[in-house]
Amino acid sequence: MAAQPSRLYALLHAAGTAEAHIEAELDTIGLSMAKLVALSAIAGAGGRLPLGQLAERLSCVRSNITQNWSIDWRRMAWSLANLRPATAVRVSRR
Repeated sequence: MAAQPSRLYALLHAAGTAEAHIEAELDTIGLSMAKLVALSAIAGAGGRLPLGQLAERLSCVRSNITQNWSIDWRRMAWSLANLRPATAVRVSRR
C-alpha cells in the first residue's frame, strides 16, 4: 500500500530537519556531510586511500574532491583525530 502524501511530506520534513541539525553540528568542527562521507570511506579503507580510489568510492571524478569540495585534508584529518583520538588518518595522493 502506498504511503499517504501527508505522511511522506512529514517524513521528508523530518529528514530535512535531521540533516540540518547534523550539518550544524559538523560545521562546529569544520566538516560537512560530504566531507564526513569522504572521511568514512578513508577510514573504511584502513586510513589510507589514493585520491583516485576515493573518487571511485564516492562515484565522482578526482577534481570534484580536490577543487569543488575545497577540502583541506590536514584539517579533515585533525577533525577525525579529535572525533576518534585512537584513529589516525593518512590520505595518499597518487
